[in-house]
Amino acid sequence: DTLAFEFSVADARLVVNCGTYAYQDAAWRNRLRGTAAHSTVEIDGIDSAEVYGVFRLGRRPRDAQGRRRTDADGISVVGQHDGYRRLGLIHHRRLSLASDGRRLSGEDRVQRTRSPGTSRRMAARFHLHPDVRVALGAGGVLSLDAPGMGTWLFEAPGEAVRLDDSVYAPHFGEMHQSRQIVVETPLAAGDTVVRWQFRRHP
Repeated sequence: DTLAFEFSVADARLVVNCGTYAYQDAAWRNRLRGTAAHSTVEIDGIDSAEVYGVFRLGRRPRDAQGRRRTDADGISVVGQHDGYRRLGLIHHRRLSLASDGRRLSGEDRVQRTRSPGTSRRMAARFHLHPDVRVALGAGGVLSLDAPGMGTWLFEAPGEAVRLDDSVYAPHFGEMHQSRQIVVETPLAAGDTVVRWQFRRHP
């Protein structure tokens, strides 16, 4: 879950992580521990921290950094981690929340630390709470609605945006079907940057 985030509007939850369904169910336990079950960036379906057993971890981020800044424009958080160092990659993420709370902007950058030997793809995932109703509009812009939240728009200009199925487990033994936004793109020979935002509409 390194550099994953959740996003709420007042009491309404918009972006979540998938949660924990059970410790005893090994299949669901490790699926929900995996990178793809969190609102962060995944590379080629590979976990940034290798999970196995019920509580075991293999290779994992050794260097995870983050800093927060508040000014007149709002709040920004910048972080990075080296969980994909075995692939020669570092993930950088910047989140910026406007001072009026009506826009959350993000930038995900995958930095190469060595020459590419294999073509790879990055996927930025945003898991939605089950209460959120989502519709795909023109130009890949998504419209998001939930009680108490109003309407929000998601966009990632110049990128391919799609919707996939997801799940949400708020408590042990409880699971709900939900949706996730996926922004997926091939990695460039140098750094790859994906910019996106959630904004209140109107």
